[in-house]
Amino acid sequence: MESLYTFLWKSTIIVTLFYGCYKLLLNKETYFQSIRFFLLSGIIIAFILPFIIIPIYINTEPISFSGIATDSITNISSVTSLKSPINWTAIFLY
Repeated sequence: MESLYTFLWKSTIIVTLFYGCYKLLLNKETYFQSIRFFLLSGIIIAFILPFIIIPIYINTEPISFSGIATDSITNISSVTSLKSPINWTAIFLY
């Protein structure tokens, strides 16, 4: 169901962009056949374009753990169980 909502909002944005271009550029033109072609192509593109997924790849460097002592790695479970007090003055200043 979520993919249907994603498709609908993407196609709505595309149709809105085509309609905005029509109102700005082609509203007072008298070439009705080209305007009809423009609007029909906008509807077809609004149906096809949301199915195209553009992947975004982010290259990250691996983190080196060579500088950490082995004692801190073995005691990491005891460190995560401690709760640090909230610094209310820092929160207030932000």
